[in-house]
Amino acid sequence: MSGQIGGSSLAAAMDSLVPFEPRAKPIGDTEYRQRTERARALLRQHGGNALLLTAGASLRYFSGIPWGASERLVAMLITLDGDPLVPQGMPLK
Repeated sequence: MSGQIGGSSLAAAMDSLVPFEPRAKPIGDTEYRQRTERARALLRQHGGNALLLTAGASLRYFSGIPWGASERLVAMLITLDGDPLVPQGMPLK
């Protein structure tokens, strides 16, 4: 093995790395509340009573919860009123 990457040494390649900046601003609680209220408005418009979000992109979009699917229920229920509901013991952040 030559220890070279694209004609450069590993040390030189590592030295040329720079951090990713700027990082995206984290989504705040206000944005998550706005997303929930928009979902509620659509539920009312279409005659729905609740929206069940399971693990994955939708759950993360509405809550920031990055959990993936498992053998246990990972979900959030958005109803027309009140706080969104999650299974007991599942942290919101």
